Amino acid sequence: MSETLLEVRTDFINESGRHDLVVDATSGDYSDNGADVIINAGIKFLVLRYPHSRNNPVQRVTQAIGSHVIELPLLRSVEKVYYINTDGAKVAIGKVFDPHELIAVLNITDNSAPTQWTHNIYNLSPGQESSTDISAFDGTELLSTTEDFSAENILINPAPDVEMTIQVYGQFFSRTLSVDADKNVWTVQYPRLVVEAAQYRLEQTYKNETGMRTWERAIRTELLGVEQDRIDRELGDTVMTMPG
Repeated sequence: MSETLLEVRTDFINESGRHDLVVDATSGDYSDNGADVIINAGIKFLVLRYPHSRNNPVQRVTQAIGSHVIELPLLRSVEKVYYINTDGAKVAIGKVFDPHELIAVLNITDNSAPTQWTHNIYNLSPGQESSTDISAFDGTELLSTTEDFSAENILINPAPDVEMTIQVYGQFFSRTLSVDADKNVWTVQYPRLVVEAAQYRLEQTYKNETGMRTWERAIRTELLGVEQDRIDRELGDTVMTMPG
């Protein structure tokens, strides 16, 4: 049954007994007072535990002229990167596995259709963490246009000579839920798992290993069914029925 953040929060509070994590449960006011942090941490736990699917989602980004950096704050991993050319066709951009190799040949003067991409260098050395000036070091500052280390950016080369759509296929974290009416794939398809994962995170704050094991077993049991559904879907896409 699909649930909003408010409905998940209400279930979590009533089951955990932590009425202090909402404004006033006694009078029916389940507005957030700390519960959402635990719920979102539970969802992240589920995302990290749930196996990757071959049916990778895609994020589309409108890339400005002359911009090398694609900011993808919820990115976990990249499978493929494409751009859409002026004819509307999807064109693959080749991966450079070592970011330093791309930085060495980075073209910061001539813009054209991108042919290469690489991952962000987001764990900078101490000498670089206070500077994002491209001319200060060897070009790594171009990858780190901000000191917000939560952003998993990728770099393309060369930068576009026209505004274009970039398509990034990969794995992404679910967006953070913050408004009562918010939903994501977990609250829509598996709201019970979200409540259980929040209970697990709550037990972590108590340092209660017994409680953590109890909720982890419940989560693992239900995830087995989720995983089986995923396998069935993927096999259904690949298995051919023999004639006759």
